Amino acid sequence: MDSGRDFQGGDFTQQRLFPGERGLDIHSRTGYAEVTRTSYGEKMGNACGGVFAGIIMFLLSFPLLWWNEGRTLHTMQSLEDGLQAVREVACYPIDPSNEGQLVHISCSLEGLETLLEADLGVSVQAAFLRRTVEMYQYREQTRTESTKQNDGSTKTVTHYTYREEWAAHPIDSQHFHVPDACLLPSGGTVRCSNPRSWPLDSNILYSTTARAGAFDLSQNLLQLLSSSSPVRLNASTVDYKPSPRHPPPHLNQENTHLVGNYLYTGNPNLPLVGDMRVRWTASTAKAVSVLAKQQGSGFVPWASRGRARYTLQLLSEGFVSASDMIDQALLANSIVAYLLRILGWILMVVGLVQVGGPLGVMHDIIPFCGPIIGEMTMVAVWFAAFAVATPLSIITICLAWLRFRPWVSIPLVACVAVLLYYLQQWRAQRMKASAGAAPPGYQTVPDGPPYPYNPNYHAPPPQLQPHVPVSPQYQPPPQQQAPVPLPYQPAPQQYQPPPQQYQPPPQQYPSK
Repeated sequence: MDSGRDFQGGDFTQQRLFPGERGLDIHSRTGYAEVTRTSYGEKMGNACGGVFAGIIMFLLSFPLLWWNEGRTLHTMQSLEDGLQAVREVACYPIDPSNEGQLVHISCSLEGLETLLEADLGVSVQAAFLRRTVEMYQYREQTRTESTKQNDGSTKTVTHYTYREEWAAHPIDSQHFHVPDACLLPSGGTVRCSNPRSWPLDSNILYSTTARAGAFDLSQNLLQLLSSSSPVRLNASTVDYKPSPRHPPPHLNQENTHLVGNYLYTGNPNLPLVGDMRVRWTASTAKAVSVLAKQQGSGFVPWASRGRARYTLQLLSEGFVSASDMIDQALLANSIVAYLLRILGWILMVVGLVQVGGPLGVMHDIIPFCGPIIGEMTMVAVWFAAFAVATPLSIITICLAWLRFRPWVSIPLVACVAVLLYYLQQWRAQRMKASAGAAPPGYQTVPDGPPYPYNPNYHAPPPQLQPHVPVSPQYQPPPQQQAPVPLPYQPAPQQYQPPPQQYQPPPQQYPSK
C-alpha cells in the first residue's frame, strides 16, 4: 500500500494515516482509518433486528436466575451433608472399613516423580510442571468513533492499528482488516503475517506417582493445586546457534539461550515476529488435605443421598480441617451465586434496552435536534430497563426460593406480608387523619371529661359541624345620668373699662 494513497470502494473510504499522526509509533505500528456511513433505514433495520435479540436475552435471564437458586441450594445442602457424614482417617494405613465413605485426610505429599523437558534440559521434582510458550506476533487493535448526521445517518470512523507483542496463543493474521499495514524499521510496509505453526505448545505435566500418605492422588485432584513458583533454569553447556527460521521447526538447547527465567530463540531486546520464549513454573505444595470418597487406595467424588448431580471432592494445600474446607467451599458457592444473579440481571437489563432500541433511532431523522432527542430517549430507556429488571429479578429469585427453600421463604413472606399490612394501616390512618382535619370555617365539638354534670358526657364522637358565624346582637350604649344642677353662682365680675365716646377735636378759628 503506497503511503498517502486513498482507497475507495463501495460506500466507504479507506485512508492511510501517515506515520507520526495520532501518536503512532512508526517502528512498531501503523494506522489506518475506515469511514463508513450507515443510512437511517439501515439503522432502523438494525435496531429492529436487535429487538429479537433483546427478547431472547430477556427470556433467558429468567431460567438462569431460577437455575442458579436451585444450584446454590443443592450445593450448599451437599456440603452440609458432607460435614455431617465425613470421617477423619489417618494417613497410614488405609482402613478398608471406610470404603465408600466420605473421608478427610491431611498428609504430606510423597512419591513425587521428576518432571523433565529432555530437549530443553529442564527437570524438577514437583506435583506439576507448567510450561508457558509465547511467540512474538502482530496484533490488530481497533478504535471506533461514531457521529450522527443531520440526515439521520451515522458516520463511523474505525481506526486500525497494528503492533507487535508477546502472546501465549496464536493470532490469526489472515483476518486482519488491512493485512499489509505493518511497517518495517526502515520505513517500508510489509504484510502482517503471523506464523501458523508453533514448534512447542503450552502444557502441564502432572506427577503420576503422587501420594498423600498411603493414598494415591489422581490428576483430577492435582489439578486443584494452585500455588506455583518459577523454575530456576541452568544455562546450557551447548553453544547457542540462532535458527535462521522464525520460529525454528524444533526447540532445543542449541537454538535457545537463557535470559532470566526464559529461554529465547532470538534477541530478547530486539525480538522479531516469530521469535519464541518459554518459561516454566512448578508446584510448591508440600502437604495437602483431601475431602472425598475413599475407593481402594484413592479417592473419587462423593454424592449425598438424593443429590447425585452435586458431588463433593475438595483439595486444599496444607493441613486444613474438614470444617474449614467446607466453609471455604460454602463461601465460593455464595460468590458464584451472587455473580450469576448479577449476570441474570444484566441480561434482563440489556435485553430490555435492545427492545427499546428503535425508540432511540427514530428521532435521528429530525434535523439538528434529532440526535440529542435520541440520546435523551436512550437514557430514559436505560432508566426504564433498570426500573423494570430490578423488581422482576427480585420476584424471580423469591419465587425460586418458594420452590427450593419453602422453610425459609414462607416465614419470610409472612413477615413481609404482616409488615406491609401494618404499613398499609398506618398509611390509611394518616390519610384519614389528613382528610378529617377541620378546614377553615369548621370547628369540632369536643368531648368533655367524664363527669355527670358535663353536658357532653356520653356524647357521640366529635364530628365536624359547620360553624355558622353569629352576628353580634345590638347592645345599646350604657345610659348616662344627667348631671345634678349646682346652685346658681354668679360668675366673678371682671374689670371692664367704660366704653369710650367719640369726642371731636376742638375747632380752632383763624384770628382776624
